Amino acid sequence: MSEPDDIPRFPRLLAVLAFVGLCVLVVAVFAVGVVGRAATRAAAADDGRQIADFQSRLAVLQGRKAGPATDAAAWIVAPTTAVAAAAIQKLAGNIVAAAGGTVREVQVLPPDDSQANQPGPVPVSADFLFETTHAGLRRILMDIVATRPMLKTDALSIQALPQPPGVGTEVPLRVDMKITGYWAKAGA
Repeated sequence: MSEPDDIPRFPRLLAVLAFVGLCVLVVAVFAVGVVGRAATRAAAADDGRQIADFQSRLAVLQGRKAGPATDAAAWIVAPTTAVAAAAIQKLAGNIVAAAGGTVREVQVLPPDDSQANQPGPVPVSADFLFETTHAGLRRILMDIVATRPMLKTDALSIQALPQPPGVGTEVPLRVDMKITGYWAKAGA
């Protein structure tokens, strides 16, 4: 019978290396899982904060007793459609900037002349081209719905841009969005 010391060193070394490799693999799998869960928790917490912010804004808006037809804060009060369009440009530009986006181009769309003489607010629109991320776009859309004076999104086109180098960077988006507000003539 041979003694344990008679085992050649090479197979013993291979066994030790295999065991160490297996331990490193287990630790790596565990670390990836922990990091993935932490990233998921952080994203969920961010989503929760955005939802809470949106719900608080909706609560403020729902606290108003007057309906949209009588609520003067819902309309953009201005002397001309050009001034109303400038107000839309400022409101929407601030929303995009607050979400971390970058406005690249704004085109004010001509108002429908047939509606200018109708009673009540007249729709005034602008086409925005901006760059943002998925999270930024979600916030922009929620803020447009919650803002006063009232704005709405009429058209939306999204294009993914090439992802910048780096681990964990979000894919940038190029967004073309038509935003409409409602102009009430000043003094009317």
